[in-house]
Amino acid sequence: MIHLRSLALATMVLATQMAGVPVTAQTDDEPTVPSATIPPKPIGIIGAPGGHGPWPAIAESDANLPGFTLYRPNTLPDHALPLLIWGNGGCRDNGLIYANFLRQIASYGYIVVALGYPRAERPVGFPDGKSEPEPRPARNETMPDQMIAAIDWAEAETKQFGAPLFGRIDTSRIALMGHSCGAIQAIGASADQRVSTTIVFNSGVHQVRASSERGWAPVFLDQLDSLHAPIAFFIGGDRDYARRDAERNFDLVKVPTFLANRDTGHSGTFWDDEKGGEWSRVALAWLDWQLRGNLDAATVFTGPDCSLCEDPGWQVRQKDLRR
Repeated sequence: MIHLRSLALATMVLATQMAGVPVTAQTDDEPTVPSATIPPKPIGIIGAPGGHGPWPAIAESDANLPGFTLYRPNTLPDHALPLLIWGNGGCRDNGLIYANFLRQIASYGYIVVALGYPRAERPVGFPDGKSEPEPRPARNETMPDQMIAAIDWAEAETKQFGAPLFGRIDTSRIALMGHSCGAIQAIGASADQRVSTTIVFNSGVHQVRASSERGWAPVFLDQLDSLHAPIAFFIGGDRDYARRDAERNFDLVKVPTFLANRDTGHSGTFWDDEKGGEWSRVALAWLDWQLRGNLDAATVFTGPDCSLCEDPGWQVRQKDLRR
């Protein structure tokens, strides 16, 4: 099957790239724990439906989607849904780290594919003031190529008669999104012409090809020139060490761009409550605008009187945005 071949290719690329990645310095007090030491959940639905949207959503381990975690409405509406591909902080191979946040997104009518096997959920309140959502791994556990493989899978799945999601994924409306290292992966994969928009949480590309520096995701500043669709950056104030990278990316990109800064630290609000906090609210508004053309959602971001512009908790920059 086409989508399984694409996934096999991504797995082969990942293994090749991982072999040459040096050990990254550990900055967290916890030991480095590879995600692979946590066994994946069995095939099937994981936990109870969640999210506060009209279609409570499930996390799922799908036998036809190895190496990923699927989030979707438990009861699917009778129309095709936009597609969101998610990359984890630390580029971790654990598709359940952001489970509450991603169930919340899916419950509003999105098909979400998270990089990583479904291994272990993180509770509300985690990471309890830490700057990182997970201990830093010694090497990349996922790669940007897997986001492209997830799109390939979705295209094949929605066209395959008899498949669980036959006719239920609208692959003309695709967003890539991630946190920290996973957001860098999203930027790197967004050169794909099938991508409609990109959302970056607490992150930005910082590497240049001439540098000897090696980061977690093999994505470089000159790849910002390959972006062709609107992009939004949400960063966490002075306590967010990725703030300067995101602001530099805002200045460099040549597509419609939004940047909003809120004092959350690098971990954002993903674990603040069962909805994913403020990050889920702005993500849903951006997705509803960019993938559904919702003009009410556009007012959150556009114009000098945008909702976030007038909220004292946010600092906002805009570039070439139009309702």
